[in-house]
Amino acid sequence: MRYPILTRAHCAELAERQLEGRSASFGRDVSERAHRLGDGVEMNLEPLQRAALLVRKEIPDKRRPSELDQIEGRAAVHLYAALEDVPVVVLDDRGFWRWASFAYFWDFIAWREQGPFQKGNYMKYIDGESSSEAVLPRMYRRVAALGGADHAELAHATTRTTDFWRSHILRVKTSTAPALTRALVRFQARNQLKTNDIRELAKRLTRTWTNAVLNIYDDDEAEALIAELWDEGPGDGGPEPETTPAGQHPVGSADPMGGRLRTARKASVKNLPIQELGDRKFIHGKGPDR
Repeated sequence: MRYPILTRAHCAELAERQLEGRSASFGRDVSERAHRLGDGVEMNLEPLQRAALLVRKEIPDKRRPSELDQIEGRAAVHLYAALEDVPVVVLDDRGFWRWASFAYFWDFIAWREQGPFQKGNYMKYIDGESSSEAVLPRMYRRVAALGGADHAELAHATTRTTDFWRSHILRVKTSTAPALTRALVRFQARNQLKTNDIRELAKRLTRTWTNAVLNIYDDDEAEALIAELWDEGPGDGGPEPETTPAGQHPVGSADPMGGRLRTARKASVKNLPIQELGDRKFIHGKGPDR
């Protein structure tokens, strides 16, 4: 597949020209600097074009900080749907994410990261270098971490959770375990933990990775594990978590493994390959350096 990319140098040039109002024809400037990689048929860009229109409609007339992350989650669903069948070699290329950021999603990215853009701190949100910071890769990964389109509603199930997604899912191993990601998102959606509480819960979860293969947990086991970790005590005296009756979904907090979830799957499976997100390669943002 042949697909468009932008170099980081062109990314920096285009951003500067646009932000300084020196780009008379932004679309033409992007087209002139883009070039194509790969072999065979041209990438079908129509799904991405449609997604861009849907994402633009998500931008509200009034910008409310409390709604930003939830809006990003809804936009992420549109983006993921457009790229669901795109080969991994394209998704792992930072140049592709740069091109898409300028070709179709510049308005949304500039709106989403308005504060940093106004301060001149914009490159990390458009250059594709970090898949947990650059807006488009992190949006795609949000849905991928949940296990794909079948669970896309969870991408916008929480509010005021920018740090929750970036620090406690996308930057850590939890993003490679879809059932665990879903369980953590459901728990946060039900309980809206305070910042200190969710950080403490995330720390316990990180420690659990050292002696358990959490990638192979199913939804029931993952829900029970999160409940068990929370039962160790909230970080700053937060509320008791809501529970769901057993047999319903989300599953209840009862531990089907007798309180031994974190030690049940250790050495016997430690050599298993890490489960890939939605049968895809993990999008790590370390594609060709151009």
